[in-house]
Amino acid sequence: MVSEAVALFIPLLLAVVTALCSFLRDSVDLISTAQEQRPSFPFLSVFLPPLGRFPIIHISNILLLLLGILIVKDVATSNLAALIGSLILGLFSLILPILEINEYGQILNQKGSGWFHPESYYYHCISMGFLSLSFFGFVELQVLILNFLLADSFAIGGSFLWVINRILEIMLLPSLGIGLLFFYLSMVALSNELRQASQ
Repeated sequence: MVSEAVALFIPLLLAVVTALCSFLRDSVDLISTAQEQRPSFPFLSVFLPPLGRFPIIHISNILLLLLGILIVKDVATSNLAALIGSLILGLFSLILPILEINEYGQILNQKGSGWFHPESYYYHCISMGFLSLSFFGFVELQVLILNFLLADSFAIGGSFLWVINRILEIMLLPSLGIGLLFFYLSMVALSNELRQASQ
C-alpha cells in the first residue's frame, strides 16, 4: 500500500510543480520586472533581488520538490524506491528554471556566450545538488553505501566505517548553508542577466 502511495505521490507533485512553472512562464515577464525592479514579497525583498512574484513561486516549487524528497525517503518501504523517487524529484529540481523562465533565449543571445545555459542556471544546479542531499539525508546515504558494500561481500573494518561516518557528517553540516548561498547567487545572477538582456 505504501509503495502505491509513493507511486501516486510523485506524479501528482510533479503535476503541481509543472502547473506553477507554466504559470510563471506564461504570466510573469521577467525582463520588464527586472527593468522596473518590482519588489518581491516583503520578507523576501531583504534577501533577494527585486523580481516581482517570481522568487516566491520559484521558492515554493523548490520547497515542494525538497519536501517531496523528504516524504518519499521517509515513506518508501525499500531503499531502492526511496533512491529512485528522490532521484526523480532531484533531477526535476535541476530543470526547474528551464521550465519556469521563458527569457533564457534572450539572455543567451544578449550575452553572446558559448555556454549552453546562463550562469544563473549553473548556480541553481549546484544549489539543488546540495539542498537535495541535505533533504535526502546523509544517514540514508550512509546506509545505501554500506548496504552496497556489504551486498558485494566486502570486508568492512571499524576504521573504514568511522571514516565514512566522518566524511558524511562533515558534508552534512555545511551542505544546507552552501545550498542556500548558491540559491542566492543564482537569483542575483538571474537579475543581472535579465537587466543586461533588456538593454
